[in-house]
Amino acid sequence: MNMPQLVALDMPAGNQFLAAVLGVWDRGDAVFPLDQRLPAVAQFELISAMAPASIIDASGNETPLPNARPVRNGDSLVIATSGSSGSPKGVVHTHASMNAAAKSSNSRLGCTKDHHWLVCLPVSHVGGFSVITRALQSNSMYRLFAPLCSASTRQYFSPFCSGAPPHLPKCQTTLLPLME
Repeated sequence: MNMPQLVALDMPAGNQFLAAVLGVWDRGDAVFPLDQRLPAVAQFELISAMAPASIIDASGNETPLPNARPVRNGDSLVIATSGSSGSPKGVVHTHASMNAAAKSSNSRLGCTKDHHWLVCLPVSHVGGFSVITRALQSNSMYRLFAPLCSASTRQYFSPFCSGAPPHLPKCQTTLLPLME
């Protein structure tokens, strides 16, 4: 049996991202979503620090990387911290912990397959990635939106978030499922 590996995902959130996540998980490996907002130098430094075994790019090509560190059985996700107190560190989440968190959130909010989730935070952040796991756990749909500070997002939410400051809608979209 092979040791599980960490696989970096260097692609924007979307259907291809989800397919890559599920494919990596199916083979028993863990994912490391690379922050698409970072400059190339910062991405390189982060990849060096996290030491994934390979990286899948936006074309779906997987490239092996040297000096990989294995992950443990059951690990599903590594999220880089902001590095506010030094160099970014990798926070490891297991399949069991991610599923328990998604199940708990869905139960508390009464989410079903009829709900739609809005992914409006970067999937390289646990808040954004967790929206995807909640949608997967409840077998519901999710939608990806531009960052909250974009004019298109403010325009979309204006009927729901009257009086919100121009840079951030008043409603907490990462916590509330969208009803259609």
